[in-house]
Amino acid sequence: MNMRVVIAYPGFGDIEIEKEILSAAGLEIEHVGNLDTEQAWEAARRCDALMVTIQPVERALIQSLERCRLICRVGTGLDAIDIAAASDRGIWVTYAPDYSIDEVSTHAIALVLAQARGLPGLLGATRQGIWNSETGGTLYRLSNQTLGVVGCGRIGQATASKGRGLGLRVLAYDPYVDGAAMEELGVQVVDLETVLRQSDYISLHSPLTDETSRLINAETLALMKPTAYLVNAARGGLIDEDALLAAVQGGQIAGAALDVLAVEPVAADHPFLEEERILLTPHAGWYSEESKVDVRVQGAEEVVRVLRGERPRAPVNDIPEK
Repeated sequence: MNMRVVIAYPGFGDIEIEKEILSAAGLEIEHVGNLDTEQAWEAARRCDALMVTIQPVERALIQSLERCRLICRVGTGLDAIDIAAASDRGIWVTYAPDYSIDEVSTHAIALVLAQARGLPGLLGATRQGIWNSETGGTLYRLSNQTLGVVGCGRIGQATASKGRGLGLRVLAYDPYVDGAAMEELGVQVVDLETVLRQSDYISLHSPLTDETSRLINAETLALMKPTAYLVNAARGGLIDEDALLAAVQGGQIAGAALDVLAVEPVAADHPFLEEERILLTPHAGWYSEESKVDVRVQGAEEVVRVLRGERPRAPVNDIPEK
């Protein structure tokens, strides 16, 4: 019996890239879309590998998998997958850690620059026929300011490096990353409170875990400068959104620029949409034509690797050899 790969990409019908790689390895393929139907569960139950994007892969589903050897997250965020349940079943969980480092870090810096140069106000005023160089608000020289990076994995380090290239002083916080690697980039490693108190722009790049959930809340927002801006191109759950809205509207901080929200897509009545000091982009930080291909190639190649009996390139858990 040939090994079977179930691809669960909700709202995404094209799997030609995956087909080419998986078929060449002699693997059967079934595309189920989402994982919220009985038919999808039945297909997953009989699969040898499951490829997913953003949908939840919960314990109940994992426990129903009869012979699955791999759950492959075709992307980076892992908060939707019950990794402990997969480990209990002896199932590898993998991801694509490096497919959009350049894109996400560039997007984060773009959001910083949009605020640093008052672009929303300038663009809006110009469209209204107002030709005034000060309609972007009070602006300050970038090289006199500080960028704080919270979470210093691959994307956080790339963001820090790009910030340094723009002349920003860069502070970094990550209790799990070797400080020496950051200091080689010309970045000062400090504690979270120092980042919050001293930064003019704070860019979040932490994974969403129990430890980091709502890391930015009323208490941490109160430590920030009233002139500071918050940027999030990581995971929406890092921020207490009610506390952020209150902080912006109350003048505790100057504003925020968010590419991610706790619940996506954004609801039509979400209060952020009515607040001009909060900029939103539609979880686009990962996107380029190149990254759109790379993530799918990396995911399919990981499936082939594991089903051949090899160790995955980017494992999240550790499954003992049988």
